[in-house]
Amino acid sequence: MEKAQALFEAAIQAEEAGDSDKACRLYEQASLLAPTFPHPGVRLAFLLKKERKWNQAIRVARQLIKRWPRLQPAYVVIAHSYSQLGRWERAERFYRQALTINEHPNILLFHGVALSQLDQNDEAEQCLCKALKLDPDNEETHYNLGRVYRIKGQFDTAEKHLKRAIEINPKYGFPYAELGELLAKDRPKEAISVLRKAIDYDPNDGWSMAYLADALSRSGKLKAADEQYRRLLELWPNESLPYRSYGDFLAYHRKDRATAEWYLRKAVEIEPRDQWNNYFLGKHLIYWDRNEEARRFLTKAARLGHSKARELIRWIDEQSEPLSSQSGF
Repeated sequence: MEKAQALFEAAIQAEEAGDSDKACRLYEQASLLAPTFPHPGVRLAFLLKKERKWNQAIRVARQLIKRWPRLQPAYVVIAHSYSQLGRWERAERFYRQALTINEHPNILLFHGVALSQLDQNDEAEQCLCKALKLDPDNEETHYNLGRVYRIKGQFDTAEKHLKRAIEINPKYGFPYAELGELLAKDRPKEAISVLRKAIDYDPNDGWSMAYLADALSRSGKLKAADEQYRRLLELWPNESLPYRSYGDFLAYHRKDRATAEWYLRKAVEIEPRDQWNNYFLGKHLIYWDRNEEARRFLTKAARLGHSKARELIRWIDEQSEPLSSQSGF
């Protein structure tokens, strides 16, 4: 046991010195020498998680659970690792198991995030509210509650929690992005400053950039909007969203139809089965008096699930009816 303890302490020193490989070896050796002592295995599991070695972390933590079924940190390591792998159903299950041992506010927070990722937003709300009762000034909990309330359409409550998250920690970037998205459509002037802060904290936040460009456009700041759309194109050159959004902007605010159409068609070229790409191109083709061509893209958008595309197709059909039919003769 003394040798295991010495190895364990040496492993901690190696980890603190930044030598993760050595620390892992020493934790493993300590675990083998003291199989009834869980701490080396727990430290090893958390170190593997920190090193983003998700599958290895899961393996070590599962071994711990077999010997110590009530060892909560092991469940957390497994849940977090599965969440990083995008396997949200498994992550949710292990967070739920961890909570049967102790309802720690951080685990309630993580569980709420997992539930939201699975679109179980009512249960996510309950979980996050319980976390907030235990830790009322946790900015991450307020932020995630804000996200859940926005998804549920409870915008005033969402805004309250997002602003509270910012109030608690003004340097926490995520709430700015979420709040800016919430405000962009109906309160674009207010959204602009919020979204600029979101981008200051994360210059590669393409979604905030897209919402900022839209908010600037709605506020009549066309030159600034144009600049943001171009930045978004540089950031996401292989995504269809920047091309669709910029094409839509150009179609409404610039006289160069050919350029607007090029961007809209490029979006369809990148993602031909995206309902929004087909809808936006079809919609503008109607404005440009090219109804039959518009029908082709709108029909595809409708097949892909876009409800407004069907309305525009009906409008095209009404315009193409003979005058005698429209008059009732």
